[in-house]
Amino acid sequence: MRYASGEFNYENGSLIFSYSKIEISMHRDEITEGSFEIEEQSDRAVVGDIYSSHLRMKCNLEHFSGERIQVSYRVDARNLINGDVIKGYFSIVSDAGEYMLPFVV
Repeated sequence: MRYASGEFNYENGSLIFSYSKIEISMHRDEITEGSFEIEEQSDRAVVGDIYSSHLRMKCNLEHFSGERIQVSYRVDARNLINGDVIKGYFSIVSDAGEYMLPFVV
C-alpha cells in the first residue's frame, strides 16, 4: 500500500470539504454531534487519516477510504465555564494531500 509507505501522488487531484470552517454554538455541559463530508474532486477513491487538535473535539472516524466520506464528530463542553472557547482544527492526511479544517465552538 503506497499510502502506508509514505508515497503520495498529489497530482491526482485534491479534496473538497463540505465546510471551509466548522462553527458551533453550544452551552456548557452539552455534548453536540455533527458531521462534514470529504470528496475527491475527480471522484477517485482516496485513503487517509483524520486527527483532532483538541481533546474536546473527537472525530468518530480516524481512518477513511472512498470517493465520498461522511465524517462524524462529537464536541464535549462538560465542565466548561460560560465564555470558554474550543478552538482547533481537524488535520486530514491523505494520498491527495494534507489539509486542515478549522473549528470554533
